[in-house]
Amino acid sequence: MEAQTAQQLPATDQAEEARRLAPQWRAPWAGYAAFAWVVVFFAFHVYWEFGGRFGFGDQTDPLPERGGSIAAWLFTVLTLLAFPVGALVALATVQSWGRKIPRRLLLSLLWAGSLVLVLRGGGSMLEDFLQASGALQDGFTGLSQEQVRGPNPSSYTIWSARGIDTVFLLGGILFGAALWHYRRSFPASGAPAQATPKSTTAARP
Repeated sequence: MEAQTAQQLPATDQAEEARRLAPQWRAPWAGYAAFAWVVVFFAFHVYWEFGGRFGFGDQTDPLPERGGSIAAWLFTVLTLLAFPVGALVALATVQSWGRKIPRRLLLSLLWAGSLVLVLRGGGSMLEDFLQASGALQDGFTGLSQEQVRGPNPSSYTIWSARGIDTVFLLGGILFGAALWHYRRSFPASGAPAQATPKSTTAARP
């Protein structure tokens, strides 16, 4: 029997195969994981607003005072808006309706979300390390550990704060992963990334 390499699929079949394989088939977990992170973190904020204290150690009043200034209320509004916007942005990377959002806008929101969360979590972890080692007693904000957590904080309080920092850092990593997969799945050309069709072999007598 004589074997020969079959011709590649026709152009129309190649396009159909590429649409079948891309884009969310590549790695949908990142967008869904970022969405789940937003939902869980929002649920914890609701829990804290209603008096819950899990995650703050022994602190009696861990939530910051909002105050009556315009800046304080603006910060509150932006924080509340961040949850629905973050959830929609995360899902837009893995849902077909996300293609209707301008690519540059979606990438900018993903970059911003990832950067803010990484700086919040990673920055606090670095500050905690520098303060614990004695290299930076007052931290980046000029506040000592005693001013932030009270005098003689328990190990439970310290590790609870580190846990919250880790949650922020995890969120930044997840949004960064969603950004990376979205960029790979939807190049700047606007067309889904295409997989190179594989050649098939056919035998004939």
